[in-house]
Amino acid sequence: MQKGALFITLAFLHDVICYQGPSNRLTRHLLKQHERSAPPDGVVNITHEMELVHIINVDEVKQTMRVLVYVVEEWEDPTLSWDPTNFSGLRVTWLPEDSIWVPDIIVFNMLVALFSSAY
Repeated sequence: MQKGALFITLAFLHDVICYQGPSNRLTRHLLKQHERSAPPDGVVNITHEMELVHIINVDEVKQTMRVLVYVVEEWEDPTLSWDPTNFSGLRVTWLPEDSIWVPDIIVFNMLVALFSSAY
């Protein structure tokens, strides 16, 4: 009984570890020759959106407020393009922030910033 359970567990882990789906293949393809420190050639148009999620605190005396915001930045990098037909029709993907060029965005009039990325 234990040998059967061990075999099933190992087979499952093998499938999970070795899965080479279109998303994984696309990520490897895009990052294979991508230079992280180099911005795209030419003008880079950046769409910047900020959505107020929650007002944490308003201090009228100090004239400050603490808020939680959701920030979205979008831009096109032609070096990170692909033919969807080569990747099972995938048209959108997310890449780790530390593996691609990301524009420097600075928020002014900010006392403290807590930066976090989620994708």
